[in-house]
Parts: sequence; C-alpha cells; structure tokens
Amino acid sequence: MLSCYVKLKSQKPTMHYKIEVQNGKPYDGVGDTGGKRAKKSLKNLEKQVSDKEFTITKQDVYPNRAEAYKAEDKGIQSSGGPQGKDSDGANYNKIHSPGKKLNDEESQW
Repeated sequence: MLSCYVKLKSQKPTMHYKIEVQNGKPYDGVGDTGGKRAKKSLKNLEKQVSDKEFTITKQDVYPNRAEAYKAEDKGIQSSGGPQGKDSDGANYNKIHSPGKKLNDEESQW
C-alpha cells in the first residue's frame, strides 16, 4: 500500500473537474460529486481573470479522493504542469496536486 494513501483517508466518491477558458487554457480541480467545489473554482477564476469566459468542461467521479487527485495531477501535467507565479503558464493551476506524489510513487513500483 502506498504511504500517501494514509493521508488521503476519504473513501467517498470524489469528482475531478476541468475548467477551460475560451483559449483552451485549463484549470484542474477536485471536489464533491455535487459540483459545489467546481462552481466555486469557476467563480474564483472569473474574478481573477475578468475578461475571459470560463466553462466547466469535464466532471468525472472517482471512487475516492486519492483516485480523483491522481486524475487531477494527470490533467495538470498534460497541460504543462503548474504555472507557479508565472501568470502566462499553460494552465491556471498554481501548485502541484497531492496526486503528483501518488502518481510518482506508483510509477516506482
């Protein structure tokens, strides 16, 4: 069993969502299956970048939080990794997902 799973105890179904802007620049996140967290992220992005229109384009439910975080990490990595402080990055994610560590540990097996 992977050591990171100990920290991600939630065994409830959890959603990985993707939000995109008109130019295709994405934001990947994880939240409740009802979509409250996705909607909150959408509003936060609209406040930060007021001249763009954002849409939730993907909502996939996973059996637990760890699996959703791994999917989030794959989404972030597929668009170039987190942007950090550079606002011109390939996506709107500023930090790595907790799923990065899970995916890195799995790849070592």
